[in-house]
Amino acid sequence: MNNGRVNLTASPESPSFRRRLTQFVDSSLVQNFVLAVIVVNAVIIALMTAAEEGTTTYEVLHSLDSIALVVFVIELVLKLVAYGPKRFFTDGWSVFDLIVVGIALVPSAGPLSVLRALRVLRILRVIKFMPQVRMVVEALIRSFPGIGAIALLMSLVFFVASVMSTELFGDQFPEWFGSIGKSTYSLFQIMTLESWSMGIVRPIMEVMPLAWLFFVPFILIAAFITLNLFIAVIVDTMSSLRVEREEADHAEQERLAPSVQLELSDDEQSLLSVGLSRLLAPAAAQPDLLRMWGVDTADALHDDIQRLQIALAAGGEHSPADWARIVFAADLALMRSQPGGATSDELASSDAKALAISRSLRARLDAHEGMSAGAAVVTVEA
Repeated sequence: MNNGRVNLTASPESPSFRRRLTQFVDSSLVQNFVLAVIVVNAVIIALMTAAEEGTTTYEVLHSLDSIALVVFVIELVLKLVAYGPKRFFTDGWSVFDLIVVGIALVPSAGPLSVLRALRVLRILRVIKFMPQVRMVVEALIRSFPGIGAIALLMSLVFFVASVMSTELFGDQFPEWFGSIGKSTYSLFQIMTLESWSMGIVRPIMEVMPLAWLFFVPFILIAAFITLNLFIAVIVDTMSSLRVEREEADHAEQERLAPSVQLELSDDEQSLLSVGLSRLLAPAAAQPDLLRMWGVDTADALHDDIQRLQIALAAGGEHSPADWARIVFAADLALMRSQPGGATSDELASSDAKALAISRSLRARLDAHEGMSAGAAVVTVEA
């Protein structure tokens, strides 16, 4: 860009070109347009199943489907150029879009004609435009390790139950338990509670009255306990994912917050340094302090305090959140300080001086935040 003019001859590899292209591809206008095309294309695919091939209606719908496919291909090409191969192929949703669109490009004739039915998968691209549904899908994917462990446990339960049921009921009821395969399928039907009582268990109990001693525990283990473990793993993963997103949003807000630079006097520098130093004592890492500081362990608290000590000693600008932590440490140290050998008058004078310094720092921070907010409003209005 020179003198306010955009250089249209810039190389596609240049950072400025990719940045502008990324802003264009990720803009709400383009994303809303792609979302509308996805929804309309889903309706078109549904209508094509009712139209007969060779008719005018089918040809019109096929042409509209081809136009939608061209739009999707153009979007993917623009994303590939804007993001670059590394970012594009490491983003799961971009790879998913590539696979879904690629299936539609496969010829619909010959042995690959079965892939034609997979065109409707394009409607699944709507998921990435819906944050709540997207979070559910991501939680399901991240739950796979836990789900795999539960699936292994269920497989062991089924194997043991299949062998036992084949031995117990195979001779009298070979159509249900004549082999391991038949027993497994029958037990799966019982686990789903589909006609398990009237269809299988009661007929068996007419011949073997104590058969319920086998089937009732199996249902309790397979249908209620094990299946609920699947739900518990998914819910726990969603909760963890929600917390991670909130922490990431908070960290992003802190990163984007304008830095604040305060000229500190010797007394102010000393008060803040002493406050941070006192929080490094092992006895200071109480659960309430960890919660207020926003960390989980004493080691994390010590690491953050050491970071703030280094930043404070170096001077310069700090984020509003870091300034708030530094002043909070000074206030907390002031409340906990009990210098030995000091008279009540000396202690009161020292506390009053430290309190005045703390209030002065907070007032300056509040004034700076007010000026920053006012500047932001003026910028928006302009």
